[in-house]
Amino acid sequence: MARAGMDVHYLRFHLHRDTDGLLTPTQRAGAAPADLPQPAELRDLLQLMAARGACKVRLVGDDPGRRADLGDLVAMLSGLEGVGEVALTTQGDGLRGRVSDLSRAGLRSVNFNLDTLRPERYAALAGGDGDGGAGRAGRTAAAGREGHAAAGREGHAAAGREGHAAAGREGHAAVWEALEEALGAGVRVKINCVLRAGVNLDEVDDFVALTQDRPIEVRFVEWNASNGQLAAPEDFVPTSAALALIKPALVHRESEPFAGPALRFEVPGHIGGLGFIANVTDHFCADCNRLTLTDRADLASCIFGRGIHLLRLLRSTAGIESVDAMIDRVVRRKMSLGARLNGWDTPGAALPATLS
Repeated sequence: MARAGMDVHYLRFHLHRDTDGLLTPTQRAGAAPADLPQPAELRDLLQLMAARGACKVRLVGDDPGRRADLGDLVAMLSGLEGVGEVALTTQGDGLRGRVSDLSRAGLRSVNFNLDTLRPERYAALAGGDGDGGAGRAGRTAAAGREGHAAAGREGHAAAGREGHAAAGREGHAAVWEALEEALGAGVRVKINCVLRAGVNLDEVDDFVALTQDRPIEVRFVEWNASNGQLAAPEDFVPTSAALALIKPALVHRESEPFAGPALRFEVPGHIGGLGFIANVTDHFCADCNRLTLTDRADLASCIFGRGIHLLRLLRSTAGIESVDAMIDRVVRRKMSLGARLNGWDTPGAALPATLS
C-alpha cells in the first residue's frame, strides 16, 4: 500500500551489462561482487519501493532485452507485492523467440526503440556497433594495406558495405519478429522513434500507417542528451514540426494512469495511436512521476541526476529502516521541486495535500 505523501508510482530499474546473471534468486549467494547487492538485498530494495507506491516497474539501461537473466528478473518483479505492471524498453533484437515466455513470466508492455522501418537504414540508426563482422574486417584490411591498388581497396570497401547491410537486414528482421511475437502474446507494444532532419523524416507516414491495423502506439520523441550526444541544431526536430508532418486529423487521447509524459492522440479509423514526447521544447519535470533504481543500488529522482547509494545503508546497523528514511527524503525533495515548478510555493498559493 502506498504511504501518505507518496506520489511517485513509476520506477525505472536501470540495468548494466556487467550484472547479467548476478541479480536473480536463481544465483547462489555470494555470486555477485561485494559492491553489488545480493539477490535477496535487491529484492528487499525493490519490494520497499513497491510498498511505497511504485506499482509500475520498467526495465531500462544497457538494453535489458539482450540479457540472459531477463526472464528471471521479470518473474521476480511481477511477484513483488504491489507491482501491477512490469514493462521493458529495448531495441528488440534480443527478444526474438523469447516474448511468449516473458509474457508468461509477467511482462505486460514493451517499448521498442526503432528509428527506421527500412532494413537498409537499420544498422546505421540502431546504435551500438551496428556492423557485421565483414564490415569490420573490410575496414581493417583496407586500412592496413596502403600498398594495395585502387581496385583492391574498393573490393574491401564493397565487402564492408555488404557486411554492414547484411547486419542491418538481420537486425531489422529480429526486431520485427519480436514485435509481432509481442502482439501475438497480448503484450502492449509501443515504438519510440527519434526523428532527425535529413535522416528519417521521410518515414513519418510509414510509422503512422503501422497503427492502422495493429494495436501499436508510435511515439515521436525529441532528441535529448540522455545518451550523451547532443543533436546538431539542423538535425533537431521539435514536436511542433513532427505534428505538422502528420497528415490525418488527430483526436486527443486521455493519458493512462501512471503513464509517461507523452501527448497521446488517436488517428480516426486506426486501431493503434500516436504519441509525442516533447522532452526538450516542453520538459515535463514538474509532473514527473518516476524514480530510478539501478542494479548497483543507486537511487535517483531524475535520469540526469546523480544517485544516492543505498547499499551501505542497507548493510548498516539500522538496515532497511535507514533505507526507508532515505527514500522518503528523495521523494519529498522530488515532490517539493515539482511544487515549485508548478508555482505552488508562490505567495498565496496552496500546497497540494500530499505536500502539506
